[in-house]
Amino acid sequence: MKIDDANWHCLTVSQRDRKSGEFSMNKAPMHNLVDWMDLLKKSDKEILEIASPLWDNLIICSNSQDYFGFTKDFSARMLFGANEIELAKQWTNNEVITNLKQENEFLGCIRRDEHVTVLFKQKSTISDGDYLGRLVLGTEDGEIKIFGATIF
Repeated sequence: MKIDDANWHCLTVSQRDRKSGEFSMNKAPMHNLVDWMDLLKKSDKEILEIASPLWDNLIICSNSQDYFGFTKDFSARMLFGANEIELAKQWTNNEVITNLKQENEFLGCIRRDEHVTVLFKQKSTISDGDYLGRLVLGTEDGEIKIFGATIF
């Protein structure tokens, strides 16, 4: 069964008359500030403007092993699998992900279903060569969140 978005997603405005004590309730239209469909329709340039600060924060926080800073933009689903112990293990066992250069090169976007994957060419301060950075963005509760982030 499909949800009737026009009637389900709405804002209710209630008022109480001070003199009579009676309440009234009316339905008003709701406007999402960020809609995942809007995210998918954005140009690569617009998506890069959203993704760059998120990716930059991940690099800074990965290098400093700052769990709370690293996960602050994660979706609830992403947070579920990215607990502090697991991330600490990854940071301990992989020197590359704690020694990433701040500069990167945007490679492009892939749009699929409700998410946009943003690809970056990423370098490390301790090894030569290029790594592929992958940032998956979507919306959750009207905000753009990180649904995936990896370095290959």
